[in-house]
Amino acid sequence: MLRKKLPLSILHTAIPVIQRKWIGTATKKMDQIFTVSQETRRHFLEFYPEYEKKVQVFHNILDTDRIAREAQLPGGFSDSYTGIRILTVGRLAYQKAYDIAIPAMKKIREDGYEARWYVLGEGSERNALEKQIAELGLQEDFQLPGAKRESVSLLCTV
Repeated sequence: MLRKKLPLSILHTAIPVIQRKWIGTATKKMDQIFTVSQETRRHFLEFYPEYEKKVQVFHNILDTDRIAREAQLPGGFSDSYTGIRILTVGRLAYQKAYDIAIPAMKKIREDGYEARWYVLGEGSERNALEKQIAELGLQEDFQLPGAKRESVSLLCTV
């Protein structure tokens, strides 16, 4: 059986300014363009409305069996903290808006809530976020433990 190769693209993030010209050129050759969220689709179409009929959302596929297995593994938080835990899993990148989450945490604490925010992930914004956390005095309350293999078991203990 002969199959026609269909050029396609999958977009996972908003397109940085430097890549827009290249993306616009490459997109002309695509038969189909998939984004991983409605937000990414909306952002793409802001710059390339002429491709609206080519763009569809195709969410990331989750391995639910693996997640269920890992949820049964030992692990989780090992400290004695008893307040509210907020857990985010994602790369430390501009698109994730942690620079907004950090002052939000400051407000949560100022309003008298016992809470701690943990962000599991690594990325290019780590140094800037650590600086912002320190400037707001949130070293105990907004933590960046890095990428953790046991992220599912941590989610199960929040």
